[in-house]
Amino acid sequence: MHKVSLIKNCYVLQINTRLLCVQLYIFSKRVNSSGAIIGMISGLLFTSSYIIFFKFISPDLNFSENWFLGISPEGIGVVGMIINFTLAVLISFFTKPPPNHIIRLIDNVRTPE
Repeated sequence: MHKVSLIKNCYVLQINTRLLCVQLYIFSKRVNSSGAIIGMISGLLFTSSYIIFFKFISPDLNFSENWFLGISPEGIGVVGMIINFTLAVLISFFTKPPPNHIIRLIDNVRTPE
């Protein structure tokens, strides 16, 4: 695997797990830590296992006929983000809301002084 490809895959994993949860926390007061953690772990596991399978375990299968919905390992982060977002929101709505001090912190991030 080329160094550029490795850096690109690491970037996909970074965006998939962290950026989405930060945005969810800023724009939704309902997302709690349980939803964020489960979302991050599920998105990370899906994306990393897809990349590892096609890049390291079976590189001979790394062709568009074998990809999930025709999505390459470099682009699978979008699907991982959808999984992350969906599970974070669903889990957050079925668990208790974040504490009031967290909600105040979100409000301060949204409207700085």
